[in-house]
Amino acid sequence: MTDATAPTLYRFIINPTAGKHRSESLERAIDARFAALGAGLHEIHFTERPDHATEIARAIGARDGARAVVFACGGDGTVNEVVNGLAGTGAALGVLPCGTGNDFVRTVYKARSPEEILPAIGTQSYRAIDAARFNDRLFVNVASLGFDTIVGLKAKAMVAKAPWIGGISYLFAAVAGLAGKHLFPMRLELTLQDGEGRTEEVVREEEFVLMALCNGSYYGGGFLPAPGATVEDGLLDFCVVRRLGVARILALIPKYMKGKHTGHPAVTTYKVRKGTIRKVDEPLAVNCDGESSYEDEIGFEVLPGAIRLAVF
Repeated sequence: MTDATAPTLYRFIINPTAGKHRSESLERAIDARFAALGAGLHEIHFTERPDHATEIARAIGARDGARAVVFACGGDGTVNEVVNGLAGTGAALGVLPCGTGNDFVRTVYKARSPEEILPAIGTQSYRAIDAARFNDRLFVNVASLGFDTIVGLKAKAMVAKAPWIGGISYLFAAVAGLAGKHLFPMRLELTLQDGEGRTEEVVREEEFVLMALCNGSYYGGGFLPAPGATVEDGLLDFCVVRRLGVARILALIPKYMKGKHTGHPAVTTYKVRKGTIRKVDEPLAVNCDGESSYEDEIGFEVLPGAIRLAVF
């Protein structure tokens, strides 16, 4: 769905620690673009701590409202923080992907780099996309539980030691993660919905390798858990991988990377509107748009059309 209303203000929130730490060159590139577009149209802000992007985005949204496009300049975690600040303000979300994985833009943009997006500023279109509530936060891409969260933590540790390794760190971490815990008991209570709006309640408790609640299609540096996901259908694609041994997990990983896992007997994908996931014994390892935590229980629900996205 395209919205022709054109904001007139551009705000950039840069995470200086994202990806390959290119904040100074990005600042120069933004300033150069707006030297051509005209004075007084843009502002640049730098984050200084976790959740700072949320604070900045909320303040901009409250001040500028629907007149502003607020760009998350970083990875998927920065996008998540900005979304949590913008929700309900009327300001539009834009993304300059500068992180390690940059998975959200794989689903929503044709342009995939700041070098492609910056020259197109001023020609963008707008669309309303879904978000989802995940306990007390929102997400717009993927929230996952289990093995892949452990992989994400290992990948971050690898990148912290060797920033040049980039997105391939997720694959290395996946192989390394198999040496530790890779089965997680959970209880699911889900409200499914089909294409005609009919709902069904599902309750299950068993051991899972992982689960991925997908608004977007990609995560983990290009893994494709939900090849059929769309950010405009008012539903999440919920990919569940049930109990498997190490050898079968290793065989599944290349298929999971390419989105060819959906016919596997241990894999089920649901169309979900809302639900609850509860621990059975240990707290759940959770990753929400690239940010990890441990939770005893997760409640989630789709919020159709909650975010206005500037499209490039």
